[in-house]
Formats: sequence, C-alpha cells, structure tokens
Amino acid sequence: MTDIIIFLAVVYLFSFFLGRVFEKIKIPPMFAPLLFGILLAIKNPFYGVISSENFIFLANLGMYFLLFLIGFEIDFKNIKKTGSFIIKSTILIVLLEALVDGILFHFIFGYGWIIALVIALIFATVGEEILLPILDKCGLLKTKLGQSILKIGVFDNLLEFLGVILISVYLGATSKINIDFGIILFYVLGFVLIFLLLWKIKKRIRDFLEDLDLQAIFIFVFAIFFLFLFIGKNAEATAITAIIGGILIRSFIKLKERFEEVEHEIKTFAYSLFGPLFFVWVGSSINMKYILEYPIPILVIVAAVTLSNILASFFVTRKELGTRNAFLLGISFCVKFSTSIVLIRVLYDLGILENKLYSVLVGSSIFFVLIPPLVFSLLVSLPQKIFQKK
Repeated sequence: MTDIIIFLAVVYLFSFFLGRVFEKIKIPPMFAPLLFGILLAIKNPFYGVISSENFIFLANLGMYFLLFLIGFEIDFKNIKKTGSFIIKSTILIVLLEALVDGILFHFIFGYGWIIALVIALIFATVGEEILLPILDKCGLLKTKLGQSILKIGVFDNLLEFLGVILISVYLGATSKINIDFGIILFYVLGFVLIFLLLWKIKKRIRDFLEDLDLQAIFIFVFAIFFLFLFIGKNAEATAITAIIGGILIRSFIKLKERFEEVEHEIKTFAYSLFGPLFFVWVGSSINMKYILEYPIPILVIVAAVTLSNILASFFVTRKELGTRNAFLLGISFCVKFSTSIVLIRVLYDLGILENKLYSVLVGSSIFFVLIPPLVFSLLVSLPQKIFQKK
C-alpha cells in the first residue's frame, strides 16, 4: 500500500511540473503522464505497483471518466443544427483516413478488413481539446475556420461512438468464449429500461437539479456514472454504457452556467485526478521492442494520416473555406490525443488490438501531439498572399 502511495505522488509531481512546461508551448499537459508511462516501458522500477489490482482499478476509472466525458460532450441539439457542410466534411475526411489506415492495418499488421477499418475509424478523430487554446490565442475561435474545426471535432465524437458500438456488436457475434448470454441479456434489458425511464422523466430531473447546489448535483452524477458502469461491466459493454451515461447527464442540465460548472468538475476528475493514472498505464503498456522494430510502419501511418487529412480537407472544403483555410483544416485534423488514446486502450482491453499495433499507435501519438499543433500555429502566422486565393 505504501508503494502505490509513493508512486501516485511521483506520477502527480511529474505530471504537474512537466505539464506546466508543456502547457507553455501549447502541448496538452496530459502528454506528461503518457511520456512518463513510455519511459517506464523502457525501464520500470514500479512494475509491481502498475500491475497491482489497486492501480489498474484507478487507471480504469480514469478511462471510464474520459469515456463519460466523450458522451457528455456529444450535443445532439447542435448536431441537428449542424449544416450539411460540416456533416459532409466530417464524414468524407474521416472515411478517407479510415480507408487509408484500414488498408495499412490490413496489409502491414494482418488484421481482417472489418476490424482494420473499425480500428481506423476510431483512430481517425481530431483532438479539438488541443486545438481550442491555439485557436483562441490566434484569434480564430469565432471565425468560420475555427468554428468548422470545433464542430467537426464534436461531430466526429458521434462517429467514434458508433465505432465502439460496431466493435461491441462484432465481438458479441463472433465470440468463441463461453458467455452466459442470459445474464448479459438481463443486464442489457435492465440498462435499456433504466435509460428509458430516466429519459422519460428528464424534465422533472432537470427541474429538480436546478434547485440543488453543485456538490449535490455531482453526487447525482457519480450515482449515474457508477450505476451505468456496473450494468456495463455485467453486460460486457462498459465503454458504451460510460459514454451513454455522459449523454444522459448532459440532457439533465438545463442552465448553460450550470452545465459549464458540471463540465468543469467532470474534466477535473477526468484530467486531473484519474486521467494521469490512465495515461501512465497506457504508456507503460506498450512494448518498446515494437517501436524499435517498426519505425517504417510508424512513419507510413504518420504520412498516411497527414496526407489523407490534408488532401481530403483541401478538396472537400476549399470552395467553402478557401485554399488557405482548407489546408489549415487538414493540418488540424492530424492532431490526435486524448479521445483516440482512450478508444485505442478500449480496443486493446477488448482484445481487438494486439500489443504490436497498440504500441505503434501510441508511439505515433507523440508525433500527432507535437508536430501538427506547431505547424498549424506557424501557418496561421504566415501572410495570406503565400497561399493561392480563392
């Protein structure tokens, strides 16, 4: 017990100090614990702690909170209001990257077409949480380019959710493990009934929560979160129930100010308390042997993601945004971090990803966190005349 307490202190101190350095150069602070985990993959004096049930439980809570946050940030009202330009751009850009990556995963790593394409679909997500402060600093937050990037980032969360559902359905249909489908069906039906009941009375819940203080509201959030995790665990669908729990909680928040308060608290738990433990766990789980043995596939994946995003964005959005902004949009789509890392870990835990591809994808995230944001910031500062005008 003493060992894990000391280790937690080391993780948070490392994350705090290095995270502040990263924050100043516009790199997400959560990259610090991921880097710490990767260092532990090279030489790990804390192997006993990281492999302990206590630490794995805490790291899993971090993953589930991040999944919960994905659901919480899916705004169906805004998605309904989303114009055809955003929907068309998101689908075409994501599908092109998924197709290119899927081909690579199939031929280089030997995955079947269905699994390769679904893995690629989940990996093809934009890290809008990294781009938000960059857009704000560059004065692009309220521009058409800035809003297009953020709206595409929100809409692709829905595609990721669909990808998780596809994986779960595929696993259920092809499972060779002896599973008690009667118990699973019982919990699935129970989950559906509870969800429908809560959805039916959501207006009453909204009114009830409106009069409560933030502390009481968050106790309610915890209750829904852990109830859905319990059901998901028994129904072999924890990732799905965690995301749906976030979607449901969002629908219960009536006032914009209260929503921002609840969102802030959820992000505090997701990114400050449990998030660092999750990212250390992710980084320490990779096998450095595969990173060293597969430098060419990593470079090919990086090149494929970069080129597919830039080309798709350029041809799909050039008429709407202009040449310069279409190119910038493509660069922004190369930024990948928290959401893709979380879902990659989900696939790894489900046994979909082997450690080889898992290590390669986590390793490639170093590029996607560091280079695209830097390139984006530099290109924004370039004069308009360098680009061909519309």
